[in-house]
Formats: sequence, structure tokens, C-alpha cells
Amino acid sequence: MDNDQFVKIVTLDLPKSSTLEVYRDIFLFLCYTGLSFCDAIDLKHSDIKNGIIALKRKKTKVQTKQFLAKQTLELIWKYKGVIPEDRILPKRSLDKMNLNLKLIAAKTEIDFSLSTYTARRYFRQSIFESGIRERLVIKSLMGHTSRNDIDSHYFNVSDAVLKDAKKILQKHFKKLLR
Repeated sequence: MDNDQFVKIVTLDLPKSSTLEVYRDIFLFLCYTGLSFCDAIDLKHSDIKNGIIALKRKKTKVQTKQFLAKQTLELIWKYKGVIPEDRILPKRSLDKMNLNLKLIAAKTEIDFSLSTYTARRYFRQSIFESGIRERLVIKSLMGHTSRNDIDSHYFNVSDAVLKDAKKILQKHFKKLLR
């Protein structure tokens, strides 16, 4: 997915009561965070402290930490108090999610099948396009392991480094929607 297609999804005019709105919001959350669907869909407000998600990825058990961009926080605030169980996103199945993403693709004239995996790939591409090049920062944001990486022994991905990454990504996403 390229930036023009991303903008088409963000700006797609959907009625508030549209079923597709929820699926688009979940997809955008994945685009803004790079989290996998299974990691994102069960997140609770208690998992976020001061705009920071720190979690152990379900699939890999790798610890990941991310300062959330303004765009992500806006999606979280949209559903705060509306969803039971303190969830930050409405609970949906992966099958229904990917089915509804196909409908969104059709409405935006995107000529390939959108999926939750597309969102994760888009986040990785956004990291690159925004100029973040430090491998351990990328691995941290993506929730990949760095155990066998020599830098993991000598380079610390501090909160300051992650805050800088958040600001850079936030600016990148904002620039796309001007």
C-alpha cells in the first residue's frame, strides 16, 4: 500500500453508523502502530500509560514499547467508554476484519486485497519514509527480537529515542493528510 492509498482510506466518507467505519478505524490503528491484529484487538486502556503501549507480543513473546502518535490516541479516545471490558478497540474477528477490508478497498478503488498484514507492512514502510534508520529502534517499534544482534548489547533504545521516533512518525502521518 502506498501513501496515496492510505490517504484514500483515511478520507473515505463513511456514515457514522456504517459498519465499515469500525473496520477502517481498526485498520488505521494497525497502520499507525504496526501491531499485529491479535496484539491490538485485545488491548485495554490499562495497557496504555501516559500515551505508551508496552506489551509482550502474543506470537513471539518479544517485549515492545511504543509512544503513541497523536493519530493513534485520537482513535483510542473515539472509543473510550463506548466499548465494554475496557478495550481500546471494538472486538472483531480476523475473518470479518479482512472481509470488510476488501469492501473498503473496493470503495477506495484500491486494486489489491487489503488485510491486517497490509497495515503492518505500511507501518514498516512509514518508518523508512520518515527517516528512522536505526535497526534496534525499528526492531523495537515492530516488536522483533534483537537477542543475537551485537547492537543489542551496546545500544540502548531509551524512552528518549522512542519519543523521537514517535514525533517523527506523527509528523510523517500528519504531512500525508495535508
